[in-house]
Amino acid sequence: MEDDQIWAFGHGPLNGRVSIPTNQKVTFSADNLAAGKFFEVRVLFPKLTGAVNTQKGSLTLQQILDEEKGFIEKTKTGKKTSAILLFVSILLPIVIFVVFVVLCVFFVLLWRKEIQGLPLPKVNLSGKLHEPPSDLPPAAVEALIKSGKRFSSNTFLAMILFLVLRRIIKIKSTPKKTFFGKTAYDYSLGKGEKFTKIGLKNFEEDLVGFIFDKAGRGESEVSFEQIKRYSRDNQSTSYQFFKDFKDGAYNGLIDYGFLENTPAEIKKKSRVFFLRCLLMIFLSLWNFWVLTVATVVLFLKCPFGKRRTEKGREEVAGWLAFKTWLKDYSVTKNYPVDSIVLWEKYLVYGTLFGVSLKALSSLPVSFSQEEFAGMVAMNYGIYHSGDFGNFSSSLTSSFQSLGSSFSNSFSGGYGAHGVG
Repeated sequence: MEDDQIWAFGHGPLNGRVSIPTNQKVTFSADNLAAGKFFEVRVLFPKLTGAVNTQKGSLTLQQILDEEKGFIEKTKTGKKTSAILLFVSILLPIVIFVVFVVLCVFFVLLWRKEIQGLPLPKVNLSGKLHEPPSDLPPAAVEALIKSGKRFSSNTFLAMILFLVLRRIIKIKSTPKKTFFGKTAYDYSLGKGEKFTKIGLKNFEEDLVGFIFDKAGRGESEVSFEQIKRYSRDNQSTSYQFFKDFKDGAYNGLIDYGFLENTPAEIKKKSRVFFLRCLLMIFLSLWNFWVLTVATVVLFLKCPFGKRRTEKGREEVAGWLAFKTWLKDYSVTKNYPVDSIVLWEKYLVYGTLFGVSLKALSSLPVSFSQEEFAGMVAMNYGIYHSGDFGNFSSSLTSSFQSLGSSFSNSFSGGYGAHGVG
């Protein structure tokens, strides 16, 4: 048989290869042929003279060659299509991810421009305030600074002190002997000389109601142990109180004029952003879950709610300046506190901002120890001879117990307290 009288064709996998090393041999090979995958080899050569049991076909040689040529063209087209699909499958997720990043940048810019608003104004040249800019409740201060409801347990401790400052409630202590014969104290909250629910903000009223009406069962005094026990035994009620408290403090900022509802056009932009992200998810391939999670997180942060007003930005700037003043002890220690009321405000907002009570107690004052001793005995249940160090250690012990009362109930990811 002549060398040019033999033809071989393979059918099946696109990566198959056919070769004719000699006029007596044809080889077919394919990579990674899956089990059950169809393939066949078609070999053409002149009919052998005297062949036994030969089958006759209806196609001529040229017809067979034309048919195989069509198969070859189809295979080439299939390979091109596969290459294009492979390229798209690699490139498309990259393009989607880039577009998603661009959308995220757009969202951040939208958030900073329309929700956070303009940069905070400067309070003064030093950037510090020696006194609180207002009598805003600590929970409202926290909500305004953070533009949200992410409260730490310090917020509740500061709110207790804020109500003590206003003489609505007071802290009481009862001495007891420990196992080793030392004197310790059981602490409780009682109704102060100006106790009333009239005129309280809704979240302040919620806090007072939780302490006396729920944990205290209507009594005029409730121990920290009662608060712990009630919070532990009534987790659903305690959680609802916490939620209402946060909502009230945040939403109340509108009444102060510090927040306003986000304009409709900004909400529309945010929704368009979200729809584009959904489109990215629909088009994505290998990074489907990554984009899904990222989009959900961003949507939860979408500016559908409220934003600071100009008055609100000024208020935030003032509180941050006062926080800087409290934390900069190297400067603060040079300015004596000239009134007990101001010192108590330092105590309230210092607790909110995480300033050590020990540091606050070491600040110089220009009022008498006798005056101080009478105040802390009446309102904080601490009976010492006006010594600030003793006050610090006693109130720290008191707050550790009080803080655990709240954190045990609201342990779902709130900041740790620390006033000592």
